[in-house]
Amino acid sequence: MDDSKGRGTIEPAANFNAEKVASRLRKAMRGIGTDEKVIIDIMVGHNSTQRQIIKKKYKTMYGRILTEDIKAELGGHFEDVCLALLTPLAEYVVDCLYFAVKGIRVDENCIVEILVALEYMELRYIKAVFKEKYNHDLGDFLTSVLRGDLKKLVSALTSRDREYYTEVDMELAAVDAHQLYDAGLSKSWGSDEDLFITVLATRSRLQLRATIAAYERIAGHIMEEAIKSEFGGNIRHALLAIIECIDNKAAFFAKQLYQALNNPGTDDRTIIRIFVSRSEVDLADIQEWYHMKYNEDLSEAIYADTSGDYRKILLRILNP
Repeated sequence: MDDSKGRGTIEPAANFNAEKVASRLRKAMRGIGTDEKVIIDIMVGHNSTQRQIIKKKYKTMYGRILTEDIKAELGGHFEDVCLALLTPLAEYVVDCLYFAVKGIRVDENCIVEILVALEYMELRYIKAVFKEKYNHDLGDFLTSVLRGDLKKLVSALTSRDREYYTEVDMELAAVDAHQLYDAGLSKSWGSDEDLFITVLATRSRLQLRATIAAYERIAGHIMEEAIKSEFGGNIRHALLAIIECIDNKAAFFAKQLYQALNNPGTDDRTIIRIFVSRSEVDLADIQEWYHMKYNEDLSEAIYADTSGDYRKILLRILNP
């Protein structure tokens, strides 16, 4: 998942030697006890590409599967983070979407969070990886468990690639803005949900920024006000997520983390998903926005709400 303007926290290790790293890992897990510090150092000290090389080298040298040894030696959320870091990023995202449907309950927040943040080429790649691994069309798979307007939105996000233009069509932005205004708060008998869904799901990110700005000039209020007024439940959350992502992706993920840490019961699945999937993309930016938005250091929030080796590896991902 690439975002050229973002700042991740995990970088490739200099002077990388996969054989030495694999040897350190085997030594850390051999015999009685496990050296968790070595495992954390290796997981966080190498980027995703290097971790895949380490996995292969480990298998070549010892005839063992690294992820199976990790499962045998570790446990809890610490194990979950390590296994996530050892999974190629696109495959990890695909697995998150699969288990959002096949888990104990349908995790609509996970589905929305991933889909609204994907760029044009990322979505195409994720759809291909999902098809290859699970032999399902991604859109059909996700919408099979959804209902109503959220089902329509997810279908629109996955069945048609978001338009990709390098230039903004200001005329189209003005037309879309007028239509959205006419379909929303200016309407006395209710909003046109389908129009909001179509525009927000299919226009390019640059185009949507122009549309949102034009809407605010016409309406005299931000688009979020119209969405909050006209929509409820999960579709409201999803449409707001699109607007937030278009405006500032790092701030959007900071909000997701804040809610995961502050809602009743820590949402560890969301924390792990964001830390792992954004660690090489924009986690440093997310950490910065978290502090600006909530006047709290993200490391301190993680320290307060997690424990043990799980806490240690999360803090190292934030501050390698």
